[in-house]
Amino acid sequence: MISSALKIVLLGNVEFSKSMLIHLKQNNFNIVGVLTKSSSVFNADFCNLGPVAENYDIPYNYFTDINSDCIRDWLISKEPDLIICVGISQLLKNSILIIPNIGTIGFHPSKLPHNRGRHPIIWALAMGHNEIGSTFFLMNEDADAGPILSQKIVKISKNDYAYDLQYKVTECAKSQIISVLENIESKIPTLIPQVKNGNSWRKRSKRDGAIDWRMSAMSIRNLVRALSRPYPGASFFYRDSEYHIWKADIIETDAINSEPGKILQVQSGTEFVVACGYQCLQVLDVDPPIDLEQGDYL
Repeated sequence: MISSALKIVLLGNVEFSKSMLIHLKQNNFNIVGVLTKSSSVFNADFCNLGPVAENYDIPYNYFTDINSDCIRDWLISKEPDLIICVGISQLLKNSILIIPNIGTIGFHPSKLPHNRGRHPIIWALAMGHNEIGSTFFLMNEDADAGPILSQKIVKISKNDYAYDLQYKVTECAKSQIISVLENIESKIPTLIPQVKNGNSWRKRSKRDGAIDWRMSAMSIRNLVRALSRPYPGASFFYRDSEYHIWKADIIETDAINSEPGKILQVQSGTEFVVACGYQCLQVLDVDPPIDLEQGDYL
């Protein structure tokens, strides 16, 4: 077991945050405080870390505005050497960043400086990427812009859905954070400045999850993978009802001249084949079940 004298406060409110908190405690790191949220209306993978902190007898506090005076005062009272921020959507102001003696560590699942910003796992899957990054960095007031402490590449397979990729990134990050903290404690951290020619991804909207059957089967399948659980699912409307697809595959058929959205085969209320703008999609899991017949149009 690792033994560390570093006093750490962890900030987070998603499942990844929970995994990191448990991992650090299991490796005997000194977590002197946890900041989390009691509820969230927009985090699909939201997790209240309060019960976890209670289980480990760690002081914790709930925030609405992470930069508020009351949160700042609470952080100061913990006298942290490090803050580890893993899974909150608010930017930290300098009044918070200067509190720890050493600095504030952030995490972003991309190959920084590329793909800063929101929803990197979703966008990477939706755009058909074959790899993603796992990056720890020292935070400043700009989003995902501080010098890099550790960066690893996580491969994306064609059968990875959102949950699978989240798991891969989490497992990679677990090994990284131990090395990062050991290097910091040994005073040998490697800092790699970020270049300025990166890019940022925007926050997704509900419209981004809408299936247009004129898209290629590959594009629709990538969208399904990207928005599968724990996210809300790629969706389409049929007879004024909304349906969410959780799993799909590309299928070869002998159908020609079939308009996009035409139902070519029906196996059950949750499995059917539909023509797309290019190739065909076999829907393997749709919610709720849908009553279709061959020849119908979505």
